[in-house]
Amino acid sequence: IIGKLTWVGTSSMEVLVETYVENIKRERSLINKAYLVMVSIDENDKPVRVPRLTLETEEQKVEWKNAEIRHMIRRERKTDGI
Repeated sequence: IIGKLTWVGTSSMEVLVETYVENIKRERSLINKAYLVMVSIDENDKPVRVPRLTLETEEQKVEWKNAEIRHMIRRERKTDGI
């Protein structure tokens, strides 16, 4: 399992998690990919600000842009009650 941070909001963050299988020759094959959204909370279960994410590569910038789209879709679904 390999995970990487793709986007951060005020208190939430999106993490890309990829799951692989590996054969005896150590060749990997991707079997699953998921975007998980987590919220940072304090000891009183209240949301707290997360550190900003520094984007260094073009790949990270593309992931961020796509994550923003997913974030908007999630917000719209929440508003629509889906």
